[in-house]
Amino acid sequence: MASLPCRAASETAVPVSAASCQRAGIARTPATEPAVLLMDEPFGAVDHLTRIQLPRDLLALRESRRRTVVFVTHEVGEAVYLADRVILLSPRPGRVYREFSIDVPRPRRKGDIELLALESEIYQALSRSRSRRRRGCEL
Repeated sequence: MASLPCRAASETAVPVSAASCQRAGIARTPATEPAVLLMDEPFGAVDHLTRIQLPRDLLALRESRRRTVVFVTHEVGEAVYLADRVILLSPRPGRVYREFSIDVPRPRRKGDIELLALESEIYQALSRSRSRRRRGCEL
């Protein structure tokens, strides 16, 4: 689970980093027992090492609590690594452009050839989506 930095009770309060806030948010999720967990760009404002750890924390939480997670991200690799399905939205107005099923068994390893192939397929669809929009086609 999320490992949060500890401070002695006698220390004065200090500002908490964005990374610590994100970890705290993930760590307190089990307390509320939500049926669906909505995460909108949760790893965007964190340092590199925390960005590596937070997806592991999220997957551990998902496995232990068996909750549905709706995860919004602009990072295709992150989506493919974490998700069972990836929904690609069209540019304005946002509509479902395409759905991808991620049928790669867990645990997954970043860099696996199957995940990279799916990333490539999604990037190709993104390119098609953007080029259709530039030509003025309705998606």
